[in-house]
Amino acid sequence: FTLTRAAPSYALRDARIDVAWRVARVQLTASGSARGGTGATRGTAIGLSGTATWQLRPSLQLIALGGRQLADPLRGVPQADYAALVARWQRRRVASLPSSRSQSLTEMRVVRDAEATLEPRVGGAELVVRIGAAADAVVEIASSASEWTPVRAVREGEQFVARIVLASGTHRVALRVNGGSWRAPRGLVRVDDEFGGAAGIVVVP
Repeated sequence: FTLTRAAPSYALRDARIDVAWRVARVQLTASGSARGGTGATRGTAIGLSGTATWQLRPSLQLIALGGRQLADPLRGVPQADYAALVARWQRRRVASLPSSRSQSLTEMRVVRDAEATLEPRVGGAELVVRIGAAADAVVEIASSASEWTPVRAVREGEQFVARIVLASGTHRVALRVNGGSWRAPRGLVRVDDEFGGAAGIVVVP
């Protein structure tokens, strides 16, 4: 992306489409994204991504994902291809890909010390992230749903809380404390990114 004249910032417009399919123990999701410059910003980018999840056993999932991350000049992130294969094992069954939205909150809460819970909403879900940190800490949440724009969590009682509304599809979420490394909230499938951090995978039916 380039600027054709002096401007205070890049101006971008995005479009995205998500498709999900599930049968028996397999769930497939695919996403397509397009990004184009507006105003003084020139350039276009197209990205495709997909995730396949196999429930091998009640306590074991195998997750394969890959695709292309769109360039983001606002954050200085280049366009990049990524791929990952993740095995997730838990002592108790936790449905990270719930077939029933009414069960999702209950099932996610059985994870010990989980920081993220999924609450159903019409047309999607709300991800609630709760983090224990010192009262004067700066806790930030970023997600692919908001093009990785960091949002500060709000102090509620003894914890910091952030709420993210997610549409149906596959999303990545990360958090950091006091400007440290980005990491996946506990309770979500963790995947390393190509910039030395990590994020958690959330699939909303």
